Amino acid sequence: MGIGKLGPGRYRIFIDHGRGPDGRRLQYTEVFRGTRKDAEARERELLRERDNAGAVEPHRLTVADFMARWLESVRDKVSWNTFRGYEQRTRTHIVPDLGHIRLRKLNALHIEWAEARWLREGNRKNKAGGPLDPQTVQHVHRVLHTAMERAVKWRLLPLNPVDGVEPPHVPEKEAEFLTAEESERPVEALIDHEYELPILVGLYCGLRPAEYLALRWRDIDLDAGELRVIQSVHRVRNDHMSDHRGQKVSGFKFGPAKTHRSKRPVSMPQVVVDLLRSWKATQAAERLRVGEAWTDMDLVFTDARGYPHDPNRVRRRFSKALESAEVRRVVLYALRHTSATLVLDETHDLKLVAARLGHSNEVMVLRRYGHLLPGADKEAARRLGERVKRRAW
Repeated sequence: MGIGKLGPGRYRIFIDHGRGPDGRRLQYTEVFRGTRKDAEARERELLRERDNAGAVEPHRLTVADFMARWLESVRDKVSWNTFRGYEQRTRTHIVPDLGHIRLRKLNALHIEWAEARWLREGNRKNKAGGPLDPQTVQHVHRVLHTAMERAVKWRLLPLNPVDGVEPPHVPEKEAEFLTAEESERPVEALIDHEYELPILVGLYCGLRPAEYLALRWRDIDLDAGELRVIQSVHRVRNDHMSDHRGQKVSGFKFGPAKTHRSKRPVSMPQVVVDLLRSWKATQAAERLRVGEAWTDMDLVFTDARGYPHDPNRVRRRFSKALESAEVRRVVLYALRHTSATLVLDETHDLKLVAARLGHSNEVMVLRRYGHLLPGADKEAARRLGERVKRRAW
């Protein structure tokens, strides 16, 4: 907290609101015009509102106050990644530009102005400067809309002010993927590496990194050649403790699969089954060698302590494998898209791809990968031509 002078009669007031889940400071800032004495009085008023947050009268509640309460209310109701996104967008976008406004006075014009400014100039927290990507602004728009919906349910607002704002248009991007030949080369570069097997599971089973890094042996039936996606894991700060199977784990947050559809069975190619069977024996021997230093989480893919692999390290190693194999650079998540395209190329079965990826229906698969169906457009034209012929005769 504190007051910084910006110029004659202009001050910036800083109020600390603790730290977010990633350890970063949550801070409300406000530009005040007047004398230093008046700025100090305003600082004391803001501190009282912060310290008595539970007792702030609704008509005095600011957007910053409300967003802090809303974040606390959803902390244990959404996934760790979702909450981290909420907190980050609130801290870096919503609070700096809208936090000073009384919640009851927030309207569509305020939000329209803020989003236009982000698209044009960026935000106050963006040290590099420059406009924000429309996708980023759309994400912030959705967070603010979700928060204001809660304000309506809490009877703090009669209507959601975000409903009156058109979110920025974001051109739909095609999914990034590797061709069948390209996907084989980095796999060869990873042979016998500790990340070879998890990356193979991502490629040939279509799992998200957070899913295959959280796989447990109890989730795999090697005899049936099938795995079940049940949980996910995310990297968090080392000083963050979470509970997994009754024991405290630092640096990782375990949770359920992304959606109920994400909990799914997935058949594995025989080569993956054979490698997993061999790895299970190797891991058992390693566990005996390590002894009490091993943390038993029943995980399939672990480091030397029994902890999950750090997804950031897996990403970096995958990038190096692409480079050494002279394959264009793609993100680790692209293996999931690659898996979908490989199955489509072999089967042309949208429903099967949706089931393996954990999507609710084929529509999402069709939107994202439909253009890749080989010969689909020509086949459609041929069938239409046949219908025209039949009608003509």
